Amino acid sequence: ENNAMLYKLKVVTAICEAHRIKKLSWFFQSPDLNPIENLWDEMKEAIHKKSPVPSNLKELKNM
Repeated sequence: ENNAMLYKLKVVTAICEAHRIKKLSWFFQSPDLNPIENLWDEMKEAIHKKSPVPSNLKELKNM
């Protein structure tokens, strides 16, 4: 299976080079590639605005 992936990578790389297609180097966790991360950040912020993180056990129990 890994050999197949390596073969595919080589084929795709050769095609890109032949057609002068430049690859962009983005990180896998980049919000640009993973838009759900932006949504999670917005949701977390909205939740924390409505109910701040409890600072002690009593506040946690009262949530």
